[in-house]
Amino acid sequence: MLLRLITFVYLVGNASAVLEWHARLNNDTAAQSRRFIVECGKGQDVGTLGGIIQDRLGGRVLRNFSTSVFCGVSVEASHVNLDSFLALGAISNVWQSKQLELGPVSPSMPTTQGAITSNYSIHHMTNVDRLHKEGIFGKGVKIAVIDTGVDYNHSALGGGFGPGFKVAGGYDFVGEDWYPGGTAKKEPKDDPMDQFGHGSHVAGIIAGKTEHWAGVAPEATILGYKVSGSSGGTDEDTLIEAFLVAHEDGADIITASIGGPGGWASGAWATVASRIVEDGTVVTISAGNSGSVGPFFGSTGSSGKYVLAVASVDADTLPGLAFEATLAERNTTEPFGNVVVISPERTGQLIARGARHVLFDNDTQFLLPRPSLQEGLLYGAIDYDTAKILIDAAQRKVDVRLIFSPENSMRSGGVASYFTSLATLFDLQIKPDIAALGGKFFSSYLNNTFQILSGTYMACPYVAGIAALYIGKHGGRREHGRSFAKALAMRLMSSGRPMKWSDGVTQTDYGEWAPVMQVGTGLVDAYKVLSWAKFGLNDTDHHQPRHRVAITNEGPKRARYRFSAQVAGGIEGIDTDIDPSLVQIGPVPAPPIVFRPSAMKPDIVFPEDIWVESGATRNADFSFNLSVQSQEFLQIDCAFRWGVSHLRWDIFEPGWKEEDWKYPPVPGQNGFIGAVTSWVGAGRVFRFDPEEDDEDDVITFLVHGLTRSLIYSYWWLGELTDGTKINLGTTRSMRFAALAPSGDPKESGDWSVFEVPEIQITSPRK
Repeated sequence: MLLRLITFVYLVGNASAVLEWHARLNNDTAAQSRRFIVECGKGQDVGTLGGIIQDRLGGRVLRNFSTSVFCGVSVEASHVNLDSFLALGAISNVWQSKQLELGPVSPSMPTTQGAITSNYSIHHMTNVDRLHKEGIFGKGVKIAVIDTGVDYNHSALGGGFGPGFKVAGGYDFVGEDWYPGGTAKKEPKDDPMDQFGHGSHVAGIIAGKTEHWAGVAPEATILGYKVSGSSGGTDEDTLIEAFLVAHEDGADIITASIGGPGGWASGAWATVASRIVEDGTVVTISAGNSGSVGPFFGSTGSSGKYVLAVASVDADTLPGLAFEATLAERNTTEPFGNVVVISPERTGQLIARGARHVLFDNDTQFLLPRPSLQEGLLYGAIDYDTAKILIDAAQRKVDVRLIFSPENSMRSGGVASYFTSLATLFDLQIKPDIAALGGKFFSSYLNNTFQILSGTYMACPYVAGIAALYIGKHGGRREHGRSFAKALAMRLMSSGRPMKWSDGVTQTDYGEWAPVMQVGTGLVDAYKVLSWAKFGLNDTDHHQPRHRVAITNEGPKRARYRFSAQVAGGIEGIDTDIDPSLVQIGPVPAPPIVFRPSAMKPDIVFPEDIWVESGATRNADFSFNLSVQSQEFLQIDCAFRWGVSHLRWDIFEPGWKEEDWKYPPVPGQNGFIGAVTSWVGAGRVFRFDPEEDDEDDVITFLVHGLTRSLIYSYWWLGELTDGTKINLGTTRSMRFAALAPSGDPKESGDWSVFEVPEIQITSPRK
């Protein structure tokens, strides 16, 4: 199945030839230069492991993780790769440490407490309001918020920090200016004050409370752990440390509205988070906001086996600001003599000329925000159909009666948010697990204000709040032991209510249920908690037709259980050269179909614009001249039609053939010279500048845990993994290969190989 996994590979010898590509590259979840997370072998301690890594690989230990859940180290090491660590024989696992980005916060409605209307609530959609009426508010439950910190001075969040306050504890692991890969160093401290806003919004969803509004578990206790400063970036080292500290601090629940392209349960953060659940602490992580990318696009931490990955559902009520209306007597109104009809995109011109009020209509069924809107003015918006009615009435000069109902609801309420990721993993394990309210969510923000934000980042803490309601009523791991968290996660999943499938654009009812890969079991119901198990069937070649589930009746009477299957919407593959259009999908009698786009025939591009079809034999000349004028080095831009667990870029002696493949390759044996390195700035800048950039600041192959469809960029500046430079005046064979899903790395046929020609190193480095 050669060339079935790799969508395309673009190989160039001059970086300036493909500058236009870099605007499309996505390195939000990128490996960090020379950074690795290593887990101790059985019976080994971190001190011994750190000593072995230092003595044999020359590595430097940055952080020790020594808990019952995870024992290992974070290290910085040059001239090594994952194979180097595995060859030590003294470790259980090793990962490249990756950095992650929080999505930019885009507030849609800033306001203050005084403007909150008293009739706003969305808890009726999840039956949280029923539990509140019964006096269940999550009292005494500790919820760790792993985020940008918490503005604990906010009146809705208790107005203080420390024992006795709503935000009772926490820690800042990073400081304000630190950014992964940047020059600023971490400045940890005991004060987790939020300067970004994201974490404060999350904390309010869980436990915020004012006179007119309440979060899910307003009597729960918040522990705020700051893993990102004002930059919005963090890394897996920091996340793992925060999760372990929160677990050791006695958190009943850990929630993190953070993620990046993932889809592998075997990642470092996902592994640690899942083990924490096995040790008794409930973990909720957002499923991701990449719904527009299509299916099989899971997130990093939420891919953990026992982690609750939370999808987003639009609320049926949109909060609005209170406004004052001036009523005139005897049917008189304020004159509007200076009314200008203009395109909404040009409102900025009107504002510059003194416009005070703006009223616009939409040509869709949704009230969409306008990028030209500015603060300080009064805006009004109506949908297109309503606008047509009003215009027609005005033309016919008939009276119009306007009714403002306090119970008005959103048309998209109760269906999956258009942005929520279709997050089933690349090994076909079921994700997301459950869905919660996350679209257009009102909550606390910085400086005693409130904001409306949307995302699975909002849905995730909502489920954490419901878990707190349950623990507040029935107890947690202290009362029920280590198995409690897994059991509660299953109970929460069991409560999900199926939802109608929505295309995210129109309000058409297609008569289909939303698929599991979009919403899990459905919208969480806080009042209905039983038990649930996931049946992952895998693909045709690795089908798992039989599953076993244990059912425990904890009630006083005999109970009968019936089994049934509910058909949901599926996925149909299309050729990649077809422009997708909206079609109605009929019912499917089987699990969702795994799509496989038709193969794209890759091309190879050489210097001087010489095109050679794949499979042709030809030498390519490279000098590795790194000057700004030349940029003569190898660059590979690639994308994959499926997730890739292992990606290799290896150099062999001339004449090496694929049938000679042996795993793991050992330098000096079977023609293997070494694996390449990639400069850490590849895909982030347009060129390598030897005056400003460090050519030794590299990541080493192999690379693991890649996501489908993203464009990955790798620049080989001539350095091999062991730190040596490629010999001058030599000819070498090169292999660039991705391991197929469920593939055995020892089998050559399980690698999707992009065949490249032999390369000739022709001139000295300058």
